[in-house]
Amino acid sequence: MTIWYDVDGANSRVAVYTGDDDAPMAAPRANLGRTKLHTDFNYLPFIPAKKLTATVVAVASITDVARGPMRRTINLGPHGMEGVPFIYGFATIGGIIRPMCGTIPVRVAASRGTLVHWTLGVNETNVFISEGRSYPIWTSSTSALVEVYISKKLVI
Repeated sequence: MTIWYDVDGANSRVAVYTGDDDAPMAAPRANLGRTKLHTDFNYLPFIPAKKLTATVVAVASITDVARGPMRRTINLGPHGMEGVPFIYGFATIGGIIRPMCGTIPVRVAASRGTLVHWTLGVNETNVFISEGRSYPIWTSSTSALVEVYISKKLVI
């Protein structure tokens, strides 16, 4: 597969796309499967207004009376914005930086089929991690450095 970076100076357009023709440059919406980036699209700018950094621990055993023994909420702190801001974050787990897009595994014991996973979230006041697990008790805790960037742009 060929990846193209194309510039149309006369029309102030830039595109990155795949294939063997220039169709995505001329008609990016008609070629969404091949268009990777195009200046005709309105991408949401992300300018971080704040950064939260925390060492988060997936403890060996949890007991959350409100949510049950397999789930808990880890509050990372207030975001200080009015409304619900856009956020993105990374967790460094075992020396590997993992983007917190969707649910990420934090601990896995494949031989027993057990898992601890995190999902990054935000509400009107705080940034948090929702932790879920397939088994409530582990022999030890695991920690991860979590960095969350908070935008000035609001979801609602």
